[in-house]
Amino acid sequence: MNRREFLKRTAWMGAAAMAAGCISKGNALGFGTGGSMHGFRVAPMKRVRVGVIGVGSRGTPAVQRIAQIPGCEVTAICDINPRQLDKNQAWLKEHGYRAPKEWGRNGDEEAWKGLCDSDICDVVYSVTPRPLHAPINVYAMDHGKHVLQEVPGAFSLDECWATVEAAERN
Repeated sequence: MNRREFLKRTAWMGAAAMAAGCISKGNALGFGTGGSMHGFRVAPMKRVRVGVIGVGSRGTPAVQRIAQIPGCEVTAICDINPRQLDKNQAWLKEHGYRAPKEWGRNGDEEAWKGLCDSDICDVVYSVTPRPLHAPINVYAMDHGKHVLQEVPGAFSLDECWATVEAAERN
């Protein structure tokens, strides 16, 4: 089969997939309550205040990278392991950065919600175990934060839709 024949035979699959996505969730365009994110822009920020949730083996290097980006400041960290909080606070202090506010030292597994509820950061960077990715991202967006995710942020169709709808809503 040549390329032209292949495209003719498979074009209907692309159209069907697009149509299936466009009629899901009960509306003709397939968008959540807020509409398409196409063309979304945010006003530039002179200083981006970042809260990092999960400062363990992958989160600690993330804190160190973000702290060194001009115009970024790690203003909040969250982890249920006090040793990880101490390690990150020590590194930031040693390198001349301000101490971020912290959540989770008491082992509260929902302490990340306090970080998201606060006005101390503009962006929430989730570096947590997989089951927390979508819930943290959706919660953070619903509380006025931009979100960053270091690995896939959703692992089911429901999580994907929840994330898309939170982004559109906010």
